Amino acid sequence: MLPCLESTVFDVLEKPSNAIAIELSRVLARLRPGKHVAAVECDLDVEGFARAGRCTLTLLPNTPSYARVYPDERYAGVRSAHLQAWRRVEWQGHALEVVTVTFGDGGCAANTCEWVIAANEALVHQFLLAVWSCDDAPGTLVFQHGRFQRSELMHACVSGGSFDDLVLAGGLACEIRSDVQRFFARRAFYEAHRLPWKRGLLFVGPPGNGKTQTVRALLSELRMPVLYVKGFRARNDDAENNIRRVFERARRQSPGVLVLEDLDCLIEDHYRSVFLNELDGFTENSGLLVIATTNHPEKLDRSILDRPSRFDRKFHFPLPAEPERRAYLARWSAAQVDAMRLSEAAVSDLARRTKGFTFAYLKELMLSAALRFADGGREIDALALDVLKELTEQMASTAVVLGPIERRASIGFAEASK
Repeated sequence: MLPCLESTVFDVLEKPSNAIAIELSRVLARLRPGKHVAAVECDLDVEGFARAGRCTLTLLPNTPSYARVYPDERYAGVRSAHLQAWRRVEWQGHALEVVTVTFGDGGCAANTCEWVIAANEALVHQFLLAVWSCDDAPGTLVFQHGRFQRSELMHACVSGGSFDDLVLAGGLACEIRSDVQRFFARRAFYEAHRLPWKRGLLFVGPPGNGKTQTVRALLSELRMPVLYVKGFRARNDDAENNIRRVFERARRQSPGVLVLEDLDCLIEDHYRSVFLNELDGFTENSGLLVIATTNHPEKLDRSILDRPSRFDRKFHFPLPAEPERRAYLARWSAAQVDAMRLSEAAVSDLARRTKGFTFAYLKELMLSAALRFADGGREIDALALDVLKELTEQMASTAVVLGPIERRASIGFAEASK
């Protein structure tokens, strides 16, 4: 039981924000004399640790708590994220406590601080290392807004990827798969010859041509720890520090994969040097495969594009040529019920007429035709031609402002695809 808890711990939240964390540590030390109280610097996903079955969590009685409740990402139930809580942890026969406090001044992003309380410092350290190294917690590890979180939705998306669903030019899919498989299979070779066991792949091409789907297929096939970065910037932390944290976490779970999607949006000039040092500096990135994608290689600094030790291979994802367009349309058609399948003549005609279409546009073409088919009255072949005409007009209108997609896509690709 915690005497006068509301008037001791949570009243501290009325103090200026820069004094709250220090004062809370003092209050917790007074409330738990003889115990070791440790303020946790990095994110502590103790709820994910519990969902993985590694510990049990129980709210202490008579302690205020506040949790945001939201739908489970798979819509199978309700999940909560505690912003204010004092919880008892049972872990490997030990009893610990975790205190979570969230505070912030008006209009600013909230700060969430956590403390672990245990019988001694060694036990606290053992528990923290167990939580931070827990890779069997449900979901894919995602970094966003300065925090690491497990996302079951991201994990479901990654797990559902397959090379069987991809239509790529020539032997591109086989080349990428072989490159990645050789990297992870040849650890002993790298070490025997004193070669740095790390690899960087950069996927380059206009949006909608299979880069993200290829990443998903690779991750699903590899079944290794994944850290997916959505952004380095955060209100309460600088991007330089977040870059270091991301690479430290990726190294800790190696061998594994670090995914940097839309790299041109992630890296800004004033912290590019920090990113480059983490990617290819003095720190050892052993066992780390970095996969990055970009729609705009012309926005990337030459130090990223031109130095092989940072991104060893640059794979170009071009606009689909007529054979790829025909294969995509035929595959889509074969997956439908008989009444919604395109005729062979329609597949060939559409493939010929859709020059300049990305796979994303082809998908929209068939999806719109299918929705119109549901209204009844016309065959799918004729409906697809109607939608094709509308999409072609939209693309022409866009090209007036931005230029043809072929020209936009080619900028910087010669260098990036070598």
